[in-house]
Amino acid sequence: MKTRKTLKKSKHIVPIVPIVPIVPIVPIVPMNMENVVPIKIDSRGKGCCQGFCLEISKSNENEKENDNVVLLKTRKGTHYSAMQVQDRSTTFLYANFMNKFIQNLPERNMTICILGFACGSQALELSKYRNVARIDGVDMDPDMFRAFKTLLLLTKHNEQNDANKIQCYESDAESFLHRISPETMYDIIIDDIFVEYDKVPISYDFIASKLKPGGYLLINIIEENDLKRCMFQVNHAFEHVQLIKFDNGNKCIICQKV
Repeated sequence: MKTRKTLKKSKHIVPIVPIVPIVPIVPIVPMNMENVVPIKIDSRGKGCCQGFCLEISKSNENEKENDNVVLLKTRKGTHYSAMQVQDRSTTFLYANFMNKFIQNLPERNMTICILGFACGSQALELSKYRNVARIDGVDMDPDMFRAFKTLLLLTKHNEQNDANKIQCYESDAESFLHRISPETMYDIIIDDIFVEYDKVPISYDFIASKLKPGGYLLINIIEENDLKRCMFQVNHAFEHVQLIKFDNGNKCIICQKV
């Protein structure tokens, strides 16, 4: 006797997906630098905050007072930033290279984002270039902007200073970039974020999505062990990648989005 097989009807339960309203991107409001209190410099040319020290020292005893060098150091002595007061040029090889690279680009009215603003020495140098229209400086440490305010006061005699191009944002890099809409993408993003070894703050694919077509990402790398990981990621995210090495150990990675 043959048994009759019966097929059970399968019931597919379709979940009800709620309609999520599109939330518009709310831009981050830049800081009002008039309300930022500068770091007090003592008679020895030093001033301290919670995490770092600002030091003004003569680069040469025979030079004038306004030829001093401004050094931004951690309390352990590690340099964050350094610049010459009179000509307002940074003393780091990688920063000088980045600045000249940007200055020689044929584009006009470029917008630049610096992730890891520090005391703003690189932004001040970039502000004098005619092909730069706006610089957005992003840093999590509010004391960095106090150092920048101090730097503005030290360099106010310099007629080339165009600090009006610079806007400061107290934020972590990822949160800030999430607020960047397609209409406000950048021509250049500089990644100079100071992080502990083997910690990646944001992916380079995500950074690339905030660049205009043809835009550049410039990365400062210090640790040799960090270079391999970084090169692997940028080669995946960008069409054109070039590595520059300096004698002092710094590396600069130039990435272009097609």
